[in-house]
Amino acid sequence: AGQRAFGENYPAEAAAKQDALADLEFDWHYIGAIQSNKTRLIAARFGWVHTVSRAKIARRLSEQMPAGRSINVCLQVN
Repeated sequence: AGQRAFGENYPAEAAAKQDALADLEFDWHYIGAIQSNKTRLIAARFGWVHTVSRAKIARRLSEQMPAGRSINVCLQVN
């Protein structure tokens, strides 16, 4: 149908969908709160991360990015 961007808020469920659709080029967005223990999975599998609300999470995402990859981040500022 032409849809190319998809959002998910459960990294493990998203991983299963991403694997099943690996032959298609989609832009995956992680939407929602991020737990520290999920940053490695998110860094490896998503092109966009929405609502990074803590410096600790931004730092962990940066440290855990696979070599040669970058990620688009939306910051939440109060």
